[in-house]
Amino acid sequence: MMVTPCIGLPPAAIAAAWQALRLLRAEPERVESLRANSRWMRAALKERGFRLLASSDETPIIPLLIGDEREAVRFAQGCFERGLFAPAIRPPTVPKGTSRIRLSVMATHSPQDLARAVDIIAATALELRSM
Repeated sequence: MMVTPCIGLPPAAIAAAWQALRLLRAEPERVESLRANSRWMRAALKERGFRLLASSDETPIIPLLIGDEREAVRFAQGCFERGLFAPAIRPPTVPKGTSRIRLSVMATHSPQDLARAVDIIAATALELRSM
């Protein structure tokens, strides 16, 4: 009989997950804040004409469709130069022609943070269109 060893998670990972669960139980408003921020960001981007890939309005990951992988890299660089970390996701991670910018919203983002991010994204798009 062959015995397969069990590999457990490191104690630090277990402790962090346990604390996260305790925090969510103690402060459920954090989840609603995250959902509200995600809904606001999606609406603001759509209002400015950006194409978002279909996903739940409540997920904190917002995929901004760019298409061409080189353009996605230029877009990510333009955002970074303006102070926004918004990485390009491109093949082989996603299918060719569906490169995107991965935006991540947090519960702790203020309305000003979100508005500034949308302004940076819009400014970057405007600059790239004029090139």
